[in-house]
Amino acid sequence: MPPRPGIVSAFRASFRPIDLRGDIRALPWLLRTPGFLAAVGLSGLSVALIPLAGAGPLTDTLYQYFSYTAPLGLAFLIGFFAPRASYLLGIIAALASFAFQAIAFSNGSFGGTLVGAHDVNNAPIAPRDLANTILNQALFLGVPWAAFFASAAAWYRRFLRTANPSRQARPTGGGRRPDGKVAKRSEGRPMLARRR
Repeated sequence: MPPRPGIVSAFRASFRPIDLRGDIRALPWLLRTPGFLAAVGLSGLSVALIPLAGAGPLTDTLYQYFSYTAPLGLAFLIGFFAPRASYLLGIIAALASFAFQAIAFSNGSFGGTLVGAHDVNNAPIAPRDLANTILNQALFLGVPWAAFFASAAAWYRRFLRTANPSRQARPTGGGRRPDGKVAKRSEGRPMLARRR
C-alpha cells in the first residue's frame, strides 16, 4: 500500500499541465463519455422543462444549475467524470447550453418567464432584450466559468485520490497478507455467535 502523502504534496501533485494537442486528438472519444453526455442531456432537459412544464421550484433549480448564464452544475458534473480535458468539455457543454437557450428563446417567451421583468429602476424589460442579456452572459461569462469550474472539479477529484491512496488500493496476490500467508475466509457465522 503506498504511503499517504501530505496535504501540500497532494495539493501540488493534483495539478496537470494542459496538453492541448492530446486533448483535441482525444476529443471524439471524450464527446461520447457518459459524464459529458449526461451533462449535456441535463442541460437540454433543464431548458426544455421551462416551456413544457412551466416555471416552478424544480424546473427553475434545474435551469439555474445546468443552463442559464453560468451552468455550474454542468461544469462540476463534467469535471468529476471526465477522464481528461475537463476544461475543453466544459467549454463545449456550455456552448451547447447556450445553443439550447437560443433555440428556446427564439420560439416564444420561454414559458412566459421572459415576460414581466423589470430593471433596477422598475422599468419594464422587453422579453427580447432580456433573452439577449441572458444569452450574452451565457456566452461571455458562462463559457469561461464552465471551463474553470470543470477544471477545478477535475483537480479536486485528483486531490481526493492523491490525498487518500488507500481507498484506491486493491488487494493483490490472491488475498495474501504482507507476510505471505493466505488470509482465512469468513466462515459465514454472525460476528457475535458463540463458538461451540
